[in-house]
Amino acid sequence: MPGRLFKSATSETRSTDDGYMTDELLEFCEPMVRAGIPLIVTGDLYVSPRSKSAGRQVGIDDDKKAGLRDWVDLARAGGSLGTSSLPALVLRAAGRGATADSDWPLLPGR
Repeated sequence: MPGRLFKSATSETRSTDDGYMTDELLEFCEPMVRAGIPLIVTGDLYVSPRSKSAGRQVGIDDDKKAGLRDWVDLARAGGSLGTSSLPALVLRAAGRGATADSDWPLLPGR
């Protein structure tokens, strides 16, 4: 990788309330892409609404994948250094960190 910095996984909480990608989240990532950050690790993406661990968390369930394409396209567009960023998606199974409105904590293998 050409750079020595990367964006680590954080909880951005910039999606819509029901987990869709927003311009706010893309605008948050854009300066990192423009600066040539080679690796951008997303915050937790929930795989099921029952596995949400925070409000305004991005989901990867149902029809939300189209918005994720915008995220990947932004990263691949490259920055001022002429390099593309590599997006790394962090999938979340909240386990005991699931929100109180969950039927039961969603764990790997369940």
